[in-house]
Amino acid sequence: MTTHNSFPLMKSKDSNFMMFVFLGSAVLMAVTVYWNWFAPQVDYWPTLVGDFITILPAVAAAVGGTLLLSQFERGEKPRAVWFWFVMGWWAWVGGEVVSLGYDLFKLPYGNLSVFDIFWTLGYLCFGLSLFFQLRNIYSGETKLRLGYFPLLVGLVLLMTFGFTEWALRAGLGEGKSYFALYLALFYPVCDLILGVTALWLAFLFGRGTWGRPWWGLIVFAIAD
Repeated sequence: MTTHNSFPLMKSKDSNFMMFVFLGSAVLMAVTVYWNWFAPQVDYWPTLVGDFITILPAVAAAVGGTLLLSQFERGEKPRAVWFWFVMGWWAWVGGEVVSLGYDLFKLPYGNLSVFDIFWTLGYLCFGLSLFFQLRNIYSGETKLRLGYFPLLVGLVLLMTFGFTEWALRAGLGEGKSYFALYLALFYPVCDLILGVTALWLAFLFGRGTWGRPWWGLIVFAIAD
């Protein structure tokens, strides 16, 4: 198997900063999980606090990823990996900010809200990032053409359709429209696929600096 290093050497100062960013994000995500499970829903201020807690690690990850991206020159193969990785984080930041706006101004959630568009774009960007990373790693064995990516997206949509049909037959999602139920299942399906793939990459790169971004994505997928 031929592997390609997608990561340049980092200065000690940058490495320490990235360690702080991702450890801080993990702590905040742990607080978010605790808050979502145990915080009392009095009025709506706990929801706003939860929104702010979720935004912070997303911004930290987006900023940290942007710093990583700046270390690659145009034309380098790893740049595509980190470009789409960063775009995914910023899309999720946009989704979290819009979600905060919905909660702040008490806007009604529809079957498809604006933040759903941002989150879906984020999943697509993360998927592209993982696709390019896997292609860089295994390019010595097989050539994964970019044209395969839409097929993978179609497979994810088909899987979500299957789970939606199963949920309906099981009597789940009562009171929800078909699209709302489909969208509600689309996110965990994406979380599962991205989480498993990122977990493989994290173990592949080990506990070094360059495994941490994928661990960050795993933490978000679990918390989501």
